[in-house]
Amino acid sequence: MQTTYLFLFLVLPEGIISLSVLTQSELFVNVDSNASIVLNCTYVTQKGEDISYIQWKKRNGSKYIVLAEFYPDSSADLSKFGDYLKNRSHLVNPGNGSTSAILNINDIRCEDDGFYQCYVWYKPQNTGATGTTRETDVIFEVDAEIPTKFMLRPNNSLDENDMVNLSCNANVGNPNGSIAIWRMDKVSNIPILLNETNSVIKMENCTTIVRITLTYIVSRYDNGVFFSCSSQNRQTQRPAPSRNTSAIEVFYVPSKPRILLTPNKTLYVGDGLQLTCVSDGNPSPTIKWIFHPDNCVNSTEPLLSSNGTLKIYQLKLEDSGAFCCLASNAYGENYQSISQINIKVLDTFINKPTCAASPCGITETCNETHGKVVCTVNNWVAVAFVFVLLATGFCTTTIVLLCRHRQFNKKAANDEEYEAISSNRQLQERDTENARYEALNIAAQTST
Repeated sequence: MQTTYLFLFLVLPEGIISLSVLTQSELFVNVDSNASIVLNCTYVTQKGEDISYIQWKKRNGSKYIVLAEFYPDSSADLSKFGDYLKNRSHLVNPGNGSTSAILNINDIRCEDDGFYQCYVWYKPQNTGATGTTRETDVIFEVDAEIPTKFMLRPNNSLDENDMVNLSCNANVGNPNGSIAIWRMDKVSNIPILLNETNSVIKMENCTTIVRITLTYIVSRYDNGVFFSCSSQNRQTQRPAPSRNTSAIEVFYVPSKPRILLTPNKTLYVGDGLQLTCVSDGNPSPTIKWIFHPDNCVNSTEPLLSSNGTLKIYQLKLEDSGAFCCLASNAYGENYQSISQINIKVLDTFINKPTCAASPCGITETCNETHGKVVCTVNNWVAVAFVFVLLATGFCTTTIVLLCRHRQFNKKAANDEEYEAISSNRQLQERDTENARYEALNIAAQTST
């Protein structure tokens, strides 16, 4: 069992006695720890000073009631007002050298929380009897809990300037508890305090139930935020127990658009132009572009654009004028005009050369910029040209080789035919010579 001691300083009026007492002005008790309260009134007297009796009292409303009375070296008893402590208290009476009047309260309850007072009645030397008191505060420490209920009405889908009601109930523990409602932004992650209160609904089980209500008007800047209700008391460690709503969605008309001009310079005929329209709305706005030579508000013919961006690749003289960006959704529309910046396209190079009149080489690309013809090498065309040359050379070489191979084969065939004819001719001549030689031999033999 945990025991908590209280030491009370009793300081009597100057010039009467020098009575001194040790005390503790605040006594903290954790109700979850099965603690007991020990109220100790210890005094030191001077020679000739006599203590008549001592009382431990407890404040009840604006008055104090006596819980116990102590008579040194005699007896100590509970009073009729302290009878509720009969089965859970113990008294220690001063005497036998002890100068402490002790009220020990066990099995503490919620009603034991409060202000206690030690009253000492004494007789200073050569004076009449008098008394003095000193008060101490017994404080029950109970942690604050997560709010039991946090509601947002009517719902989480709202229009701009709608009103929502927030209500939160929480057990703030003890002592000095309060609850607060915060606006939480996921982007900035910085909580903003909307309201805080310690208005008590009821007390139960040594704790305090507090309720807070709040009316809040939403704006477009609240889209995506959520609200938090926190519960705390003076011993609460950060972060405090809290309960959150889900994020709210706020629908609103598109904001006044902003127009970004690229490039932001004097423009010439043939230059490109890009206009970007930026507008915030929920649902996301649809962007339309409108053009008029003087005032685009008077024009109802929209231009084509993509995601708020309008591109003109080659400006003409008649493109000089006013452009308007119109942003709209189901909740309304808003527009912005750059007629005050009026885009003027300057044609200072009307007779400028053109690519048609001054063509570039086969491997070059022609560009007309600010009245000049600029030829730049197109690397891909050059690569393709080289590839064509290589392919042509390869094909020519292949054809020549094929022709030579064919001629070689033809010559070889002719040589074989020639050799065959020569061989036959030699055989025929040899046969003829042999026949003639045999004829001569026969003729010689005949003549013999």
